[in-house]
Amino acid sequence: MDFLLKPILKTFTGLGDFCTFAARSTWAGIRHPIKLSEFIEFFDSLGVKSIPVVIAAGFFSGFSISLFLEGELDQYGAKMTLGRVIGVTAIREMGPMVVALMLTGRVGASIAAQLGSMKIGNQVDAIIALGQDPERKLAAPRIWALTLLCPMLTVIAILATLVGGFLASTVGTGMFWYQAQMSMYFRHLTSGLTKPFVFGWMIAAVSCYFGLRTENGVVGVGKAVSNTVVVCCVFIFVTNALLGMLMILWTGF
Repeated sequence: MDFLLKPILKTFTGLGDFCTFAARSTWAGIRHPIKLSEFIEFFDSLGVKSIPVVIAAGFFSGFSISLFLEGELDQYGAKMTLGRVIGVTAIREMGPMVVALMLTGRVGASIAAQLGSMKIGNQVDAIIALGQDPERKLAAPRIWALTLLCPMLTVIAILATLVGGFLASTVGTGMFWYQAQMSMYFRHLTSGLTKPFVFGWMIAAVSCYFGLRTENGVVGVGKAVSNTVVVCCVFIFVTNALLGMLMILWTGF
């Protein structure tokens, strides 16, 4: 039984350690307000430079969805509702998920590698020796920056998805955008713009956690990056399902 109990115990211990770390780091950004210069730096490196990737992912997602969905809707005489279907899909699911997965690969892996390199290079120990908190200095600005950036990038991804869907469709311009506008109900927008805050916070917290827990030199950095990507992807899918159920219970749809 030990070969089953040990991995389970290790998993729950690690989860508890992560939750404690994430709570401390998030609260540190509130207790000791983050400087504007730090926000601007991470907004540029984590957010602005991610815009091209987000636009490309959203555009081609909408393009491919429109290609196969238009024919299916046409069989039931509902082709004219294509804009609304793509809009609801983009707002509630596709936009938040695409942005979260893109940020995991681009930003999450980068944060883990950067902090992991600092850890094995004794830079984190130097910060502690100077009497500063590495969680406040290194983790908190990244967590808060990505938490606020993710919804902004999600809006861009949603627009790119709609544009991609429109260009791949044969529906008239006026009808497509009228139907797309009809998808922007409060219940859809609430779901689509709540998830990114959670996803952004989660990606940053997981990345910082594995980065600051790096051990065993360069091999440890690679392991931290790998763990970050895998754990973030699993958390994103699980959290997306849970938030989806909560939103349906709350809004009734």
